Amino acid sequence: METNWRRHDEQAVQKQDAWRQLVALFEQEEMLTLRDYDGYDYSAKNMSLTDVLNNPTKKMGHAFVLAMLLLDDPALKQMEMRN
Repeated sequence: METNWRRHDEQAVQKQDAWRQLVALFEQEEMLTLRDYDGYDYSAKNMSLTDVLNNPTKKMGHAFVLAMLLLDDPALKQMEMRN
């Protein structure tokens, strides 16, 4: 059940025009910065996206989820849905 919801959310995002524009930018640019109120430079802290996902002391903004989708990061498959 949880996996089905995650897959549904991923598919919903990926159907959006804004998503296609973001993917096109990502494919064209050497570096793409996603800014988010709840974001931070995880790589400067020597963290992976999995570390971000599992960090109970920090919020995880939507930019991190977009980064996981763009990078097809393994963290997406490790995500647990919580109520």
